[in-house]
Amino acid sequence: MHKVSIIVILALLMGLAAPLAPASAGPKPPDYKPVDIGPEIREWDATQERIQGGPSAITPQQEEAQEAKAMAAAASTPYAD
Repeated sequence: MHKVSIIVILALLMGLAAPLAPASAGPKPPDYKPVDIGPEIREWDATQERIQGGPSAITPQQEEAQEAKAMAAAASTPYAD
């Protein structure tokens, strides 16, 4: 009778200990690499538009460069209005 109760107790303990196994099969965390964003961007105000990438997130110099690039691309197309 004692052998049966010992076996039952061991089976119960083993059943309770099974969920405590380590979760080593989980995915690895992303490999974040710090990047220096530069002094100009660090001086920007943290407005909601800048955080979301709105129009104010672009500096005037970047806007002028984008406009010049768009104008050059439009001028170089063979199609005319």
